[in-house]
Amino acid sequence: MAVDALDQAVRRGLLPASTSATARLRLDVDPAIEAAQDAAATAPTDTAAVLRYRDIARVHEQARTTADLVERRMRIGLLDRSVAAQLARVLT
Repeated sequence: MAVDALDQAVRRGLLPASTSATARLRLDVDPAIEAAQDAAATAPTDTAAVLRYRDIARVHEQARTTADLVERRMRIGLLDRSVAAQLARVLT
């Protein structure tokens, strides 16, 4: 998303065109965290999967609030507000 925003700013003349200083950085992705997040996002009504991801996200991703998990990490709140409300009740 950030790359898209910067590209748009360059196209509009708000920033000078330049090469990315971070394009070649390698991200350290933990397959266990990714699997837990995928399981929770794919089946948000699976309470055990959601709670497992919540616990992992708190320890390894510094997730602190229900909104952080539901809106930003799982992105469920952006897709289905009723499911997001159900998750909020489970997570609090």
